[in-house]
Amino acid sequence: MGTNAEGLQQSLAGMGFIELGLAFLALCCYALALNAALGAHTRTIAAALAALAAAGFSVVTDPWVNGVIFVAIGVAAMGAFVACVWIVTALCGLSVRRPEVLPLPGTEAGDLPALTSPAPLRPSVPARPIHSA
Repeated sequence: MGTNAEGLQQSLAGMGFIELGLAFLALCCYALALNAALGAHTRTIAAALAALAAAGFSVVTDPWVNGVIFVAIGVAAMGAFVACVWIVTALCGLSVRRPEVLPLPGTEAGDLPALTSPAPLRPSVPARPIHSA
């Protein structure tokens, strides 16, 4: 186990701008691919870029197995972060979505008019011609 960890440390210490840039691109695009606020087309493009960047990172890392391990660690760390955020949100009671109530134009939030019964409709009057006969 110690030899593998030393090999990972040496790979990380020997990384240049290209390797770190590909790792950053892979993790950022992975985060965008998981984002439900974006459209399906954008998320698909982000997922493809994340896969290409992760593959490129693994290829340029010496040895390539360490690149695969670093990508797996990055994805697992993002998953752990999301799980922690979800737990904190649930514990704080922020996970339940409440419908947003907007005040009526020209009124303050506390000055909403009391709800009353609707006004009765006027009785229908037969139509009269505009011109006289």
